[in-house]
Amino acid sequence: MRVVFISDLDGTLLGQNDFRFDKIKDNILYFLSKGIALIPASSKTQSEIEDFCASLGARLPFICENGGAFVNADLLHAEQPTENSTRTLGQCTHHLLTTFSDTISPHLQAMCRFLHAMDSTAQSNILGLEGDTLTKAMDRKFSVLFAFDGSPSDFASLQQQASSAQLMIQCGGRVCSISAPHDKASFHGLIKDMLGDDKVTIVGFGDAQNDVS
Repeated sequence: MRVVFISDLDGTLLGQNDFRFDKIKDNILYFLSKGIALIPASSKTQSEIEDFCASLGARLPFICENGGAFVNADLLHAEQPTENSTRTLGQCTHHLLTTFSDTISPHLQAMCRFLHAMDSTAQSNILGLEGDTLTKAMDRKFSVLFAFDGSPSDFASLQQQASSAQLMIQCGGRVCSISAPHDKASFHGLIKDMLGDDKVTIVGFGDAQNDVS
């Protein structure tokens, strides 16, 4: 039976505050050596997850920006995988912001503080990152990050209006995001098809609401 680990990064494979994985690096490499596939699935950007893979010393298939894209997908089955083969479900940030502005009530929009509109100090305080790592975290292709200042009922209303506009609002450990209607589970069917084996067990790991799927 083929086993596939699909795992969140921050707060799961990586420390919630220091973003390190030194203590489990050998364990991860052991699983890989035994033929267990590891697919990081994160709200992180492609360049952030590529940095994780470089630190691990392994080229992996991975899902970035909460299901916006599946990068290196062909590594799951091809003997000679296509370089940087990517499957995309996400929509560009300009489209996301335009749709959000046109469809979400002004009352709820006023409760959303977009990170891209903040200076780097404010971004750093929220994300716990700085320098080049912060730049890569903000280099988003398929999602828009924001902090929400409203009540739980306000947030539920925001999610309902977003859903009606074919947008998805998700929350991770630190911030919320706007994206097209996809999440970290959106590629599960493709993953099973690419492995081409009915005897596949997918095990999911996560620590936040956007990992539940």
